[in-house]
Amino acid sequence: MGTNSHGLTASLLALALAVPFYWLLGVSACVEASTKEKTMGWATTHIDRLQRGETFEFNAPSGNSMRGKINPGDRIRAVPVGVTTLEPGMIVLCKVRGSQYLHLVRKVNGDRVLIGNNHGFDNGWTPKTKVYGICTNIERSNE
Repeated sequence: MGTNSHGLTASLLALALAVPFYWLLGVSACVEASTKEKTMGWATTHIDRLQRGETFEFNAPSGNSMRGKINPGDRIRAVPVGVTTLEPGMIVLCKVRGSQYLHLVRKVNGDRVLIGNNHGFDNGWTPKTKVYGICTNIERSNE
């Protein structure tokens, strides 16, 4: 078996070059995953409060996806999901593929729910464990 000027065989040299490359790929994937989980969104503090079991009110975020049911500036009362049975038509605070929504439960299938807006667009299926709170009251703003 031949050696290079450093006395390494070709196979050892290939291994020495490959290990750092694959290690970096693994570290990169872990950093990306942990960064994704810690990303702050408009509802991050609300979700944290719901996970602690708090009931509270907040102003609805801007946007038109729920217009007609919830308008920007409306005062929303959110309660933790707890053991509540999720049903189509409920407005929930949830995550779908990492994005935060105050949207409708459109369908329920076992341990997952289909989330969508008030204009017929589906955001996608998400586990019930990613539904954090239920909207129990909407107080209209003067806008």
